[in-house]
This record gives sequence, C-alpha cells and structure tokens, in this order.
Amino acid sequence: MVFARVATTVEPIEIELNEVANGRTFTVLNPRITQAGRTCAIGTMLLDVMAPDLIRHQVAPPPVAGPEMSTPVDLSLVGREVRVVDNAYTLDSAAEPGPPQLDVWVRFRDAPADQAIHVALATHLTGFLSLATSLRPHQGIGLDQAHRTITTGVNAISLSIHREIRADEWMLYHHHSTFAGSGITHSACRIHNEHGDLLASFSVESMLRSMATDGVPADRRTAL
Repeated sequence: MVFARVATTVEPIEIELNEVANGRTFTVLNPRITQAGRTCAIGTMLLDVMAPDLIRHQVAPPPVAGPEMSTPVDLSLVGREVRVVDNAYTLDSAAEPGPPQLDVWVRFRDAPADQAIHVALATHLTGFLSLATSLRPHQGIGLDQAHRTITTGVNAISLSIHREIRADEWMLYHHHSTFAGSGITHSACRIHNEHGDLLASFSVESMLRSMATDGVPADRRTAL
C-alpha cells in the first residue's frame, strides 16, 4: 500500500477493489481508497490459496524478554494489549538514545474467529512503531515533536503473510530501522508468535522532515 494523502475520520471513506487477475491459486486485486473524490491510498493485493510444504525454513525470533517481563503501554485502542521490551518506546525527544531496534508484544482480546479479521488486526500496528524505531538512535528528536516541528507520516507498507495468525495470542513485532536520511526512513520488520513461528514480514517507508525546511507553506501543511 502507498499512502498518498491524509484522510479524515469524520467523512466517509470509499474502498474500491479492481480485479487484475483471478485464478485457482492466485488472485490479484488493486484496492483504491478515496475520500471526497481524491485518492488517499492505493495498493496491490496478491491473494494465495496455501499449499502443503515442499520446503520450509524461517528466521529465528530475536532473543528478547517475553510479554510478561515487558512494559505495558497504552496506545489508546480498546481491546489491544501492547508491551514494550526493555522500555525502548518513548515519545520523549530527550530520552537516552538506543539502537535502531524496537521489540513490542501485541495481542487483541476477544477477536472474532474469522481468520481474515485476525490478519487485519495483526496489520494494524505495522506502521506506527517503525518511525519510533528510526528515531531511537537520535537524541534530541522524537515523536513528541511530530506535527509541531517535524513532519512525519507513513508513505508505504509492503506486507507478506506467511501462515495463519492468531491475533488474540501474543505476537512479537520486531522492528529494525535500516536507513534514515534524505527526508525518508526505512524499517524492515517481522511478526513472530510466542512459539517463535514467523507469522509475517513487512517493510515500512516513512517521511521525516523538518517543518522549517520541507518547503511547504505553513498554511498548507497537513499532519499525516
């Protein structure tokens, strides 16, 4: 998905699915999200009928503390539990810097049985924390400055689902920022369950620019 324009929660959002190809094994769809006649996001979805293993391997999860030993954080969504490993998440730009890595345990209480909803819930946190990961090594700049002195927002997310997901069980989101510069940050991320199985992989590209130098007049800036 590429997020081209900010959308508001107080106006209707239209979701259009255009079929590109429809086969017995793979189907390709192009979703387009519009609001007030303007495109806000557009993407490509490759839907797959899974097959028995011919081969299988996966990357191991990072050796981090489990959810019971991690710090609860309220991210203002009812029914979602979030616990941060090593207290690594902060909004404070004056906090001590750390490596460009962030490990977070997440689960959703009372999730319906529909597997598609479990996948949707798991994808809900794929964008927000990647930017916090990119900012972590840089003392003096943090999310507390977002939409005040810095312009931030997710530009694009690429996501691959590897196996069935249970969003009502603990999932470890392992974020690693691979690059920050030229007004862009990039993070490569993975989602593991508590047993160590790799559930999904995703990458996130975000905008990070100074409001004083981004070239956009103050009266035209929109917080993403």
